[in-house]
Amino acid sequence: FRCYAWTYLIRRAVLEREEALRFEPGILYEDVVWTPQMLLRCERAMITDVVAYRYLLRKGSITHEWEQTKVKKNIENQLLVIDRLLQQREDHRDVRWYDNMIWAMCESVLTTIASRGYALRDEFLPRVVPIIQRVQPYAAGQTRMERIKTAIMQCSPALYCALRHIH
Repeated sequence: FRCYAWTYLIRRAVLEREEALRFEPGILYEDVVWTPQMLLRCERAMITDVVAYRYLLRKGSITHEWEQTKVKKNIENQLLVIDRLLQQREDHRDVRWYDNMIWAMCESVLTTIASRGYALRDEFLPRVVPIIQRVQPYAAGQTRMERIKTAIMQCSPALYCALRHIH
């Protein structure tokens, strides 16, 4: 399952009866925390290959405009989401989904540092490294390139940032 709210069609009744299923205002990537909570409350789910969503790229969106203060807020929000996922993870026996989501968020933090916030590396790297060392992604189904990225991230997140920073 993906963590993005836009990948799901949810009955209004589920959202109306569950007061806890609300996004927190001002937090980026809040759907990463919201999705597992929503899925656990659903009685059933269905998968389809129907394309029901088209992404519109526009100037000024939070994912396409990158001044330094936005980059810092973006990274801080990603770390907040990671912390919340780690908390949710503690309540479940099968943690693979959480481990993969946490790992993906850590990779996103490193990629953001490397591509847009390299000057913030010393500030945020020490917060991500212990998480990378603690959580392992579920390797089944990973491509060779994903396994290489995982190995580099595990060995040296700083090296991963340096390699991604090459233009």
